Amino acid sequence: MRLLHGLMTLVALMAVAMFTNTAAAQGQTKLRVGDTAPPLYITDWINGSATMIDPDKVYVVEFWATWCGPCKLSIPHLNDLSKKYASRVTFIGVSDEELNTVKPFVQAKGPAMSYLVGVDQDKKTSKGWREAAGQNGIPSAFIVNKERKIVWIGHPMDEQFERVIAAVVEGKYDPKAENQARPAIDAARRAAKLRNYREAYSHYETAIAINPKVFSNLALERYKLMLNDAGDTKGAADYGRTLLTSYADNGLALGDFAVMILTDSEIKDRDTELAQKAATQMISAAGRNDAQILSRLATVQFATGMVKESVDTQMEAWMMAPEASKAAFKVKLDQYRNALGGSQAKLTNSN
Repeated sequence: MRLLHGLMTLVALMAVAMFTNTAAAQGQTKLRVGDTAPPLYITDWINGSATMIDPDKVYVVEFWATWCGPCKLSIPHLNDLSKKYASRVTFIGVSDEELNTVKPFVQAKGPAMSYLVGVDQDKKTSKGWREAAGQNGIPSAFIVNKERKIVWIGHPMDEQFERVIAAVVEGKYDPKAENQARPAIDAARRAAKLRNYREAYSHYETAIAINPKVFSNLALERYKLMLNDAGDTKGAADYGRTLLTSYADNGLALGDFAVMILTDSEIKDRDTELAQKAATQMISAAGRNDAQILSRLATVQFATGMVKESVDTQMEAWMMAPEASKAAFKVKLDQYRNALGGSQAKLTNSN
């Protein structure tokens, strides 16, 4: 019966997730970034089932074990990310241990390990993924985009892990472009540390030019370098205005720029006017039909003293947000509401 259950689960998973074992069909012995994700062979699911898997989502498949110390350390991080990206990313932890070992461990964690967990069928998933990719240790994570292509392989505590997830979710991650730009990015950051700012700017532009959409974060990084490290307030303002033109049709990039200017703790001299222009162009480019866009607008409104407007906008974003991510939107909504209540109380007392 258990074998039958496992086969049925596998069929359901393959039908929903649409993973295909292209690498195996081609006789490859290694699994690499850019390959189609192999099947998941799962006998039992914990915290859900294969029916929870949505083919329109990004996936993180992480291999772990109950006895693994580093795995235990990574669980809180994975759990936090699974909640942060609940509506857009499915996190799957895979263990090749027995169900009677894995299930009590996960249940004891409770809400601290709330993402989907699967028990590997005779280590077939581990062999097809982790071993095929040459990942000898655990924890080991794979990020799979909506096209079912593996875009990143590594340790879930790697500093690049969350950055890549965020970029993949926003459709701004390209492994080939990352590899092509890596020398220029590293050179820019080395030059910045040595305070060779002109050289750093040149390297940043080389990297950004490879794919401006993918590397919009580097444009913001360069802006911060000019403003904070080089102390070139005018130059940063001029460069910021060029970004409004360069990303005129990229609402998310404009929103990220506006939010960074107003909320990044490292920004020393906040150009409120530039941030407001970026937010205005964000709405022109993207409209008001995206919860993430509206939430960015609410952040800008709140940071510039438009508290009532921020409540209204965040309410609109919260109502529009997918059910799985409404809680995160509600946290910001409550923050703005509390601030509005405090402001109104002060106004009443002053009268």
